[in-house]
Amino acid sequence: MYGYVIEKELVQGKEDVMVTKVIEKIASLLTGSRSAEDYYNNGVDFVAKGRYDRAIANFDKAIQINPDFINAYYNRGHANHDIGNYDHAIADYTKAIELKPDFYEAYGGRGNTYAIKGDYEHGISDYTKAIEIKPDDGTAYKNRGVTHYFKGDYKHAIADFDKEIELNPDQAEAYNNRGFNYNAIGDHNHAIADYTKAIELAPNYALAYINRGLTYKSLGKATDAIMNFEHVLEISRDPKIRQQTEHELKDLKGK
Repeated sequence: MYGYVIEKELVQGKEDVMVTKVIEKIASLLTGSRSAEDYYNNGVDFVAKGRYDRAIANFDKAIQINPDFINAYYNRGHANHDIGNYDHAIADYTKAIELKPDFYEAYGGRGNTYAIKGDYEHGISDYTKAIEIKPDDGTAYKNRGVTHYFKGDYKHAIADFDKEIELNPDQAEAYNNRGFNYNAIGDHNHAIADYTKAIELAPNYALAYINRGLTYKSLGKATDAIMNFEHVLEISRDPKIRQQTEHELKDLKGK
């Protein structure tokens, strides 16, 4: 669901970035001090290593030196989100948006944080704003669709996955997600068609086989369900997936 990545480059005009870097570098050479960019780059590296406390400390330093450092707020928000400091993450994303009102990634990141907190309305609002800024990027449609699903709004979820598929027709996960929502509204035939398409695109996509198997099971088509579950055991080594699949096979074969 949550696909936003860390941006290493400042999200502002290139000339402004270069001037800022040159000024900071000269200052650091003259004084022997570290620049905001130095702390920022260290923070990004620490995030990549999963050392979020060190990352946040470095982003703090970068912001102390340059209070308008847009991406330092954004990536500190990312780090705070990943360690569960959701309110701090929202504050950081909000500050990044204040500094750059068309910051697509910050709306997406804040939407993700709202969604994981269960604040679906604010999450959907942020994804919608991200879509307004960049209507041809499928990520915000995907995340809004997943959030609609958690909210129980399956038809709007399907509409979002329709759009994601329109933009990225080879995205197997989108078909699986749309199939899941078709099942939720009782449209099992469309669900099976979507799971089948997901499998065509990604032949080792275990979750699509499980979902198709569960759909066949709900329709009383035990043989088809068993074929799907048995194939899952052939392609997946994931313990949780195998445990669920073995349980379903036992249930079906025990009848």
